[in-house]
Amino acid sequence: MPGWLSCPYCGHTEVILANDQQRLMAEELPLDSAEKIENFDWGMETKIVLCKACGAESVYDALELASVCPFCGSNQVMEASDQNA
Repeated sequence: MPGWLSCPYCGHTEVILANDQQRLMAEELPLDSAEKIENFDWGMETKIVLCKACGAESVYDALELASVCPFCGSNQVMEASDQNA
């Protein structure tokens, strides 16, 4: 049984066929794959910085040394890590 969508602004109507509806249905993933994804290394090291102005925690790239707090707009200067030590 086909369905349809109608634009409330221009009135254009688009018919959605039954096979399109099946293709657009959400796919359920097996639960065991979620554990593998959780432990996957996405290749980007990060660090959590506590804002001294508002107390918010923000996640930054590990190599980033300065930024702006996305919550209060204050300047954030992070300590450089000594990677040669």
